[in-house]
Amino acid sequence: MAFEAASGLAPGEPNHKELRKALRAGAAKPIVSYSITAEDASGPFIQTTPGDMTEKSKLPGLYYTSVLEKTW
Repeated sequence: MAFEAASGLAPGEPNHKELRKALRAGAAKPIVSYSITAEDASGPFIQTTPGDMTEKSKLPGLYYTSVLEKTW
């Protein structure tokens, strides 16, 4: 609603076309192709990621365990 008001659109109105236009929906592709480089494949990686958030906070970073790890 705040974005709508700041953009001069009536908040709450079901005018999705104007909202999408204001948000520039469709101006860029949401997904792009990416080729993994040798630098990407070299890490840094971590052996295992702790399940406990306190332990995760002690890590220097939240790294993947391998180049093949999926996050979804």
